[in-house]
Amino acid sequence: ILFFVKKRKGVMVRLKRSEVYIRVRPQVFDGSGHDQNGQGVRKSLKGWDETSVELNTEYMFSTGSNKYAFAKKVLGPEVDQQVVFDTIMPELVEEFTQPGGTNVMFFAYGQTGTGKTHTIFGESSSLLSREPTPGWGLFPRVCEATINKMKGRKFVLSVSAIEFYMCMAYDLLADRSLLQIGDDYEPLGYKHIVINSTGDLLEVLENIKQYRTTRSTKMNQSWGHDEHDGSSRSHCSIILSLLQLDEQGLVTKTHFHICDLAGAERPDKVSDDRQTGNHDVDSMNPVWSALQGKQVSAYAQGAIINYELFEMGKEVLLATGLHRKRKAYTPPRQMTSSFIKATGACLGGKCRTAMIVCLSQAPQCGWETWFSLQYGTNLAALSAPVVRQKRTKFDLALKTAVKNEKASRQRLDNAKQDRFLPLKQATHVENSELLRRLEYLLKS
Repeated sequence: ILFFVKKRKGVMVRLKRSEVYIRVRPQVFDGSGHDQNGQGVRKSLKGWDETSVELNTEYMFSTGSNKYAFAKKVLGPEVDQQVVFDTIMPELVEEFTQPGGTNVMFFAYGQTGTGKTHTIFGESSSLLSREPTPGWGLFPRVCEATINKMKGRKFVLSVSAIEFYMCMAYDLLADRSLLQIGDDYEPLGYKHIVINSTGDLLEVLENIKQYRTTRSTKMNQSWGHDEHDGSSRSHCSIILSLLQLDEQGLVTKTHFHICDLAGAERPDKVSDDRQTGNHDVDSMNPVWSALQGKQVSAYAQGAIINYELFEMGKEVLLATGLHRKRKAYTPPRQMTSSFIKATGACLGGKCRTAMIVCLSQAPQCGWETWFSLQYGTNLAALSAPVVRQKRTKFDLALKTAVKNEKASRQRLDNAKQDRFLPLKQATHVENSELLRRLEYLLKS
């Protein structure tokens, strides 16, 4: 990790480089889209070592290879879930749990079916366990590590789950209600479930499984039982929110975002829809259709996923260039999706950023592997100012929360039935949730 320092508004702020890891999916011979007997393409995964991946490229009259050495660590197919956690998460959990610590944003990126959801959540059967189990993914392990780290301290840990689907944001823990995006680019008014042990995660995980949008695709089949639900057709952000009260009577609020991105894909590989020159309007302009709340085809859903991933990559490049020039980065506000606004906030310094890129060994997936490696290269180049969260006197924080909750309730009581009503409702829910957790912290 490289540390830099620069002045912003007279304050010394450190720049920290994003950490990117690679995980290689095991070979399979099951007739799926990742079968090793598939037809090869001009690019293919040649091999890897602990810190780099090599890709073969077939040219018209010759062959060559490219080495990608951006990864902090390459995790091969033999690596189990515990090793993945031990490699990536301890330092991130440490920063998240420190008084005056930092927010964290962790992404899982890759082609459909390469193991992103498996890496984040784990085996379906393991998620029924109230106790740590080898099949757990990163999310339940981060919860366990946070609770263990906070033992002996006064704290409240809560979990929220947001789905970014078809350019909108939905609360997976509140019957998939539509969420608003605030002026600070963060989703507003989402539900918090307070957890005291890993056993409390069962309700959260059941809601995520029930409400998250999935679909069986050619690259990620749903087999009709609980071990596999098909491909995630949305981005799912799990948010751990930590309120802690230190011995000086100061309270710190930090967030740990774990984002399971929808699969990057070529629509013709995952869709059974036959595409002709006579596309419907939704397929021709799926993003605009989604923003208007229209239903679109499975093919168009893939196009929207690719659009959002492309836009996120573009914002990473923009933020990287601005930070190098010692300029501030601001996410876009107009003509963009909720996902781009929310994730873009971390690129400006609100969060420490890390990613795991999941790769397939299948010969027919070479182009997707190449694109995933390009994506990882770009994020690894990002050095952003990481801002530590303010420590506030608890009495002042509680007084402010009471005042804000009362004010937002009054505005809501006097609100008209207009386009601003949903935002006022979301703001009141946000203020009420914070007040509830501060009161819980006081009693803990």
